Amino acid sequence: MKSLLALLVLLALVFSACQPIVAPEAMAQPEEVAAAASTAADSTIAVNFYTSHEGHEHFGKIDLESGVGTDIAKYENPEINILRTEWPLGNGAIYEGAVYGIIAKRLPADATRDEAESRVARVDMQTGAVELLGEPINLNMLAVEIDPCGTMFAAGFEFSNEFGVMYGDTNLYKVDRETGSLTLVGDTGVEQLMDMAFDPQGILWATTRNILYTLDVKTGASTEMTTITGVEADNVIMGIGFTTEGELYATTPDSDGFYKIDPASGEATEIGHHGLFFPHGGDIPMAPQVVNCEGG
Repeated sequence: MKSLLALLVLLALVFSACQPIVAPEAMAQPEEVAAAASTAADSTIAVNFYTSHEGHEHFGKIDLESGVGTDIAKYENPEINILRTEWPLGNGAIYEGAVYGIIAKRLPADATRDEAESRVARVDMQTGAVELLGEPINLNMLAVEIDPCGTMFAAGFEFSNEFGVMYGDTNLYKVDRETGSLTLVGDTGVEQLMDMAFDPQGILWATTRNILYTLDVKTGASTEMTTITGVEADNVIMGIGFTTEGELYATTPDSDGFYKIDPASGEATEIGHHGLFFPHGGDIPMAPQVVNCEGG
């Protein structure tokens, strides 16, 4: 009996030794969890370049491979007229299945700076319905972007033309998406930033006058990186967006050319013609490569 028991024990040891060694499942790091959550949140959104067009009054998309554009919807809100001459919605950033932007009231030429008014807005990507969020902001801002952790950044923008006056500044701000409250980050030193975009490594880029900058999200300080070349004569890039792979795409309101830009050299390559009128600003759904929400 004892010999039989010893034989069974020996066989059990041999059997266990022959089994493959399986390492314990690795625990996800906080940044991996945040990245997965961010990716999952936008997983239902097709990867396109999404943009305002028709003089800030419509929402559309552009296919990255062909450059063909499609109108999705007209911006609609029962409280305000979203028109180029009243409350233009120039730029937007995609987060959790919606587009967030800041709309600003165009003021008459004799208006004063303390009359400036903007609102944070959330756009339904299917219907174009616009929901106003939070309280009015006493400043005009145009370029907006949202990091993978949900923090919204916006840059002040001052401008005047035949459509009216907009009072802003050159600062970078954090914007509470729900209340509209502002937290000053710092002065970029750049006037009239047109659009911003995070790359997959979490670096914030911005553009105006065909110059690409990076912005320090802790201080607001700008660094000039390169000049964009290769767009049609007299055209200025005013909409930029990065893909997950780090490819930078862009539009200009001056024509319907759709471009891919090398961030290192600034060289633009035309992808195609989107057929949309006056596109401005843009964003591409992206799964970030580097995210650390807990570390700020």
